[in-house]
Amino acid sequence: MNQNPLLRSVAFLLFPISAGIVLTSVQDPLAPWLFITGAAGIFLSMLLLTSLCRDRNSLVLALLLALLVRLFFVLYYPPAVDVTRYIWEGLIQHHGFNPFVTPPASEATVHLRNDLWQGVIFKEMTTIYWPFAQMLFRAATANGPSYLAMKLMVSFFDLLTIGLLIHMARKKNHPLRYVLLYALNPLVLIFTSGHGHIETIVASLILTGLALSESRYRSLAYAALSCAILTKVYAIVLLPFFIRKLGLRPLIFLFLPLLLCIPYSTDIFVYFSTPTTFASHFSHNGLFQTLLKAALDLTNELTLLLLAGILGSALTAVFFLTPSLLKASCSAIGLMLLCLPTVHPWYFLLITPFLVFFRQRSWLSLHLTSIFLIFYFNPAIPDTIFHHKPLLMTLEYLPFLGLSAYELIRNRKRWPATYPPPGTVSVVIPVRNEEDRIAGCIESVQLQNQPCQIIVADGESSDRTLERVAEFNGIETCSCEPGRGVQIANGIRHASGEVIVVLHADSRLTHGALKRMLTALHKSPDAAGGAMDAIYDSPLPRFRLIALLNNFRARFTGIAFGDQAQFFRRSALPQGFPEYRLMEDIELSMRLKEHGTLLFIPGGVRSSSRRWNSTGYFTNFISVIWLTGAFLFLRAFDLVHDKAEWFYQRYYRQVR
Repeated sequence: MNQNPLLRSVAFLLFPISAGIVLTSVQDPLAPWLFITGAAGIFLSMLLLTSLCRDRNSLVLALLLALLVRLFFVLYYPPAVDVTRYIWEGLIQHHGFNPFVTPPASEATVHLRNDLWQGVIFKEMTTIYWPFAQMLFRAATANGPSYLAMKLMVSFFDLLTIGLLIHMARKKNHPLRYVLLYALNPLVLIFTSGHGHIETIVASLILTGLALSESRYRSLAYAALSCAILTKVYAIVLLPFFIRKLGLRPLIFLFLPLLLCIPYSTDIFVYFSTPTTFASHFSHNGLFQTLLKAALDLTNELTLLLLAGILGSALTAVFFLTPSLLKASCSAIGLMLLCLPTVHPWYFLLITPFLVFFRQRSWLSLHLTSIFLIFYFNPAIPDTIFHHKPLLMTLEYLPFLGLSAYELIRNRKRWPATYPPPGTVSVVIPVRNEEDRIAGCIESVQLQNQPCQIIVADGESSDRTLERVAEFNGIETCSCEPGRGVQIANGIRHASGEVIVVLHADSRLTHGALKRMLTALHKSPDAAGGAMDAIYDSPLPRFRLIALLNNFRARFTGIAFGDQAQFFRRSALPQGFPEYRLMEDIELSMRLKEHGTLLFIPGGVRSSSRRWNSTGYFTNFISVIWLTGAFLFLRAFDLVHDKAEWFYQRYYRQVR
């Protein structure tokens, strides 16, 4: 399909035809089923062109087509009722009124009421849009009330988003064709170019902050995020992740945009009153909120508290387990969308730019299925299916939940990186006083049906370990101070392989493990590395349980332990291997998670249970959990020092 010029030509024709069907269907009288058909055609052509536009000329043509269709949507698609509110709030500012204090129903604005005012919704409420949005509304109405000017202002940020996506994709060596998942997206065309919703402004400002965080002007990322928060407050969920990435020193840039609040300065609680009212009194299409109320029959207040707890717990997990700011931001926004009590279809525009990088089928499906809800509040649509909320939510979220389960079970993840095919392999074995075990480890590597370099990294062994190694031909050795991470880093410096495998001396590779690893890396060019499925050499159920828990953690969080035969591409670790005396395995996992997806190879390694037996099963179990949790916590705040010496002393005081 990738080389099919005829199919690509059909897709190029399908996109404008489908866009024309959508534009025709929203004129009076409305034709909802024709609209759905057109939106589905846009979605299909987006998928086809994203797959087929692999050369520069076809990609440029697709982007030009996206811009042309946007122009028609801006000019001919009826704006949303929310845009009427934007214009009204911008208009009253030019007459000296503060939208945070003066609702549209205020008697003070009677002399300004006109046909525009008649279309404003929630007239008795003050604004829900924060100062940066208000400044934009004021600018767009500088020459009087104009739907076109407001939509052009929103479209500017839409085009900025496309430009930022192209810039970030190039910087990450990510195929540019995936930008079409945003540029040709039906949800973007309908709700940004057509309706004019400002969620695109929030998404664009967030993306600006993410791009700046990877540039020489990284301090300005705070200013971009602050502007996003001052447009719609829910962008504040990203603040902890930006602080973790940028630190506290440039935090002043976060507060500079707050100067925009000065023209609207009143009691600070005014900024929160209307959003709080909406959250507590209104709910529509929120997935978790709907499920909780159906299952537990809670009051609105209790439901909101429970949702806040779920969101807070999930964001905490993301904070400690997802080191990449880009990926953490995507996860945080997705979790927020699932926990919000009200989720209109255009809210999904917040996550649309991230699909360019992570291509999650579950979230992508919502960019089609959520369109069914566009007519829900329109009484002019007689067809009852468009007013049946349970049915609409089932059509919307069932594919999302199914695809989410599939992605979770199959561990299908994507990353904005493309690595060359894997070539040579080096196996690094850290040892210290392992004379009884090193021979079996080396033999398990030599029996692999894959040529590789074997390096034994010694840590000042006092027994016959190096003598046992010398009994094998072709094994390289190197020595340094003891400490697993220090030894492994020393071994890597002597390694020539493009792929590094770290194998503990008391572990044994199963037959074909290296071949399966290379095959998986070849099939996943966005993978930075991974770990192998490990079992213990004891048949006791308690060790089967530990193996199950370890493999579950490695598979679903990407955090592996050293006895799971971690592996990685050298090019995926620009900051080098962590020279920690202990906890180097967790640190390696976290570093790799910043540069690609992590693979999990089934049936890869058999490990020793000796340390569990020597220190006591439950003592070691608690120790591992405590040290892992402590390390992740301290790492998040950049508080791991001295080659993790404290962890080394704490662990080996119990083991030896």
